[in-house]
Amino acid sequence: MKTLIALLLISLISPITYGQITVKGSAADQYAKFSPLEHLDQATLECIYEYTVKDPRLQKTEIYYDILQVGKRVSKYAAYPAYRVDSVMCRMEDITKVTFGQFTAISNQYEGWKASKYTIVKDHRTKTLSYYDRVFTDRYVYPDTIVIGWKLSDGTKIVCGYACRKATATFRGRAWTAWYATDIPVSDGPWKFGGLPGLILQIEDATGDQHFTAISIRTPTENISMRKRSEPFKTTRKRFNKQLNDYRSDPGKIMSGSPLAGKTVDGKEMPVPKRQLFHNPIELE
Repeated sequence: MKTLIALLLISLISPITYGQITVKGSAADQYAKFSPLEHLDQATLECIYEYTVKDPRLQKTEIYYDILQVGKRVSKYAAYPAYRVDSVMCRMEDITKVTFGQFTAISNQYEGWKASKYTIVKDHRTKTLSYYDRVFTDRYVYPDTIVIGWKLSDGTKIVCGYACRKATATFRGRAWTAWYATDIPVSDGPWKFGGLPGLILQIEDATGDQHFTAISIRTPTENISMRKRSEPFKTTRKRFNKQLNDYRSDPGKIMSGSPLAGKTVDGKEMPVPKRQLFHNPIELE
């Protein structure tokens, strides 16, 4: 049990990293409980992206792997390692008989892979999206409507084997250059991006801090689905971004007073040293 609690604490204060996990003793033989999957749409295309982000304050770079699943009604953008784990779990004969030991063995296949915590579901019919994310232990969702004033250019580039055309735009505080493939007539892309006459295969901001690039485009093997967890708190984009920025700037502040705060032998809460977590938001406005 101590091992499981420690794993929970690690996941709450840092980006999810699929590292080597070991669960021993009786905990390894206990059945794990999983939230049911909700079917959203039939996928028609899948694109895996490598997302590279730099934090100039900490002088660090992190790399994530995400997957875009495109359907006729909706598309979903989320962590690729989590997608892979779910894919394996769904193929098991009886998911209710999966133990913690079996689950950790599956997760360990993706050791060292960083995974984004957010999930974005775009509704093609209403032209809106739902953004799901977390701050510390709390889960949130907010609606968003994306309008990007793209300017099409004459530049061309090969990305992931496809001839791409250039487009530029300023969006929420950053200047972006995108490369989209007209041979893939899907007006979508990584993260919240879209709105071009072809799938966005690469996009980078002017500072070079934010960079998405497609590394695989393939025929879908899974439906678009999402785990039905407890109802998240509803919020707005600006409120969520502020709360996330505050937390990443000083995680100890939000942990103070919570059940997860450290305690001394006499039960007093231990002070949490102030430190900044890796953070460079995509949206600056």
